[in-house]
Order: sequence, then structure tokens, then C-alpha cells
Amino acid sequence: MKKKFCFITGSRSDFGIMSDLILKLSKSKKIKFELLVIGSHFSRTFGNTIKEVNVPERFQSKILLNLDNSKVENIIKFSNNLLSKLNSFLDKIIPDIIILLGDRYEALVCSYVATLKKIPIIHFCGGDITLGSYDNQFRNAITKMANFHFVTNELSKKRVIKMGEKKKYVFNYGHLSLDFDQKDLFTKRDLEEKFNIVFFKKNILVSFHSETLSKNNNLINFKILLECLSKFKNVGIFFSSPNADIDGNKILKLIKYFVKKNRKNSFYIPSFGHKYYLSMLKYVDCIVGNSSSGILEAPSLSTPSLNLGDRQKGRLMAKSVFNSKFSKKDINKKINYLINKFKKKRVINPFFKKNSIKNTFNQLIRIKFPVNINKY
Repeated sequence: MKKKFCFITGSRSDFGIMSDLILKLSKSKKIKFELLVIGSHFSRTFGNTIKEVNVPERFQSKILLNLDNSKVENIIKFSNNLLSKLNSFLDKIIPDIIILLGDRYEALVCSYVATLKKIPIIHFCGGDITLGSYDNQFRNAITKMANFHFVTNELSKKRVIKMGEKKKYVFNYGHLSLDFDQKDLFTKRDLEEKFNIVFFKKNILVSFHSETLSKNNNLINFKILLECLSKFKNVGIFFSSPNADIDGNKILKLIKYFVKKNRKNSFYIPSFGHKYYLSMLKYVDCIVGNSSSGILEAPSLSTPSLNLGDRQKGRLMAKSVFNSKFSKKDINKKINYLINKFKKKRVINPFFKKNSIKNTFNQLIRIKFPVNINKY
């Protein structure tokens, strides 16, 4: 009997990373596949990213719980509703195993329900460290509930094993989002036509999210960044949406106000989609903010990044990643350096391994059932 794999996606970030692998799994004749779409995918505020899900409809199911407001109370309410609805959904489809990626609260809720229902879990991107957000605690909690671990680097593999997970179930095939050919990316003209934007001689991509462990500093810090960016009048500045996290809506309002005020050289795109986002990373002179993409994907495209604050603190970083506190003087100095003096060159990306998708797929197919839920 074919075993049923169910991948649960709650945001553009996890689906973008997994999209090529998900499509490969859905086409496989060796397994049954189900994709469950939940959360901010259905939010107009955060880009209505359900339209980016490229898996055929016959493999899709949806739990229409829209998280359109990122206050703590709404996140808790959303999580409570998801817990109940997910319980009913899993009873209906009866998966043999579920796949989760990362560290968001949606994934934590899903891992909790799966554990109670004795459904084994495959977890991607465990073992990483991001000290500036509660994702760090969520990620470790999911790791302890998961049965199979696909990490992105050797350091993370060692951490997962040190947490007590069995070495034979911890695999490092690199980061899936880095398994692409630059020749397949879109051109500048494609991007300009698709998003109604204009590239300047110099360009900056801005991707900023909440430091969810920060005590009321997110807006103050983001305003410091915006004040710095306002000085670059002859530079193209491209914003994407923040995540559906605490203060996400407030950050988004500041972005829209900035773009309206600086309409000659500033653009806001709610969600690029994975391939278009990689293409943007290729052509800009640098990425500024605190997104993991500045650390994970940007180095593979030889694009330098200015990583701000503590959100990504603890991650492995390539030599093309520069760090700064929220200091106007330091941010201005480093942006000027990156767009005017830094020469793009190939760097070693510690998250890259060749044939990541193929090797991961083959390992998934080799999983033997039934899986022993008792990990110890």
C-alpha cells in the first residue's frame, strides 16, 4: 500500500522553500500526497499567497483560517481554532506521516496535534539558532516532537543530535531553497513588467520582520531604518511584506506610508513569490533588513546583505553578510559601502549542498513504515 505524506504550509516562507520538493512529491507514483494550506496564505494583507501554491488542486486541501491581524490575542485565537480544525482534518485524511518546516507557531500547533494523534513527523530546518525571536523555542519544541530531521548544515545536525535525536534519523542535504539554476531566473525586464517597478542604477531590497522577543522596539527600530533609507533619493528601494507576526501590521503601515511619500524611487510588493524573489535578490546591490533570505539565499547569488538587530543572531553567516545594530550612523555607512564599493563575488554558502532536492526526495521515499513513535 502506498503511504500518505501530508505537508502542511502556513505561510509563503515555508512553501517557497519547499515548493520544488512538494511538486516532486505530488508527482511521485511511490506515495500518496496531500498538501494542507492554512493561515496567512489567505490574507490579503500579507499578499494572498495562496495564488503562489503551484501544486495541482487535486492534491490540495484548505483550512480557511485567515490570520489578518498580528496581535498576540489574534495569534492565540488562530492557534486555538487551528488545533480543533486540524484534529478533524487529520481524522478525515488519515496520513501516515506529516511534513513540517521551520519554526512558526502554525508548525508548532500542527506538531502538537500530530504527536497527540501518534502521527510521525518529518521536520525541516531544525537545529538552527535565531536568538531574536520566539521561533527559536518553537523550532526546538518541534524538533523534540519530530521523528525525522532534515537539517540545513552540519552545525545544526550536531545540535539536533545533542538534543537527544537519533543520529540515523538526522540528515543534512543542505537548504532546499538553494537548489536552483540562476539561468532559470527572471530578467530585470520580466520583473519590471510583472510588478510595475523600475530598477535604478543602484537598488536595495528591504525585507524586515518583527523581533518577536523584543519589548516594544520593533517600530522604533524600523523607523530608524526608514529614516536611513530616505536619504538614498537616487536608489531604487523595494519592500516586501513583513510576516504575520506581532507588530507585522504596524510595520506594513509604515512601509506603505514611506512608499507613498517616496513614490519616485520606492516600491511595495506584498509578495514576490519564490522564483521572482530570488530574481530580485540577483539584481539588487544589497538586501537590508532581518530576513533569513539575506543569510540563506543572498550569498548564493553573490548579493551582500546588511543584517539588522538580533532576529537572526546565532545563525551561520557567509562572508557577504554584514551586521549592524539599529544605529543611523552605522546603517548609513554600511549601506553606502554595499551599494557603492562592495564588489559582488562568489562566496562559500554554508547552507548549500549539490542536488539537495533530489537527495532529500530519495531519502523521504526510503522511510520505512510503520514508524516507531516511541523515539527513546
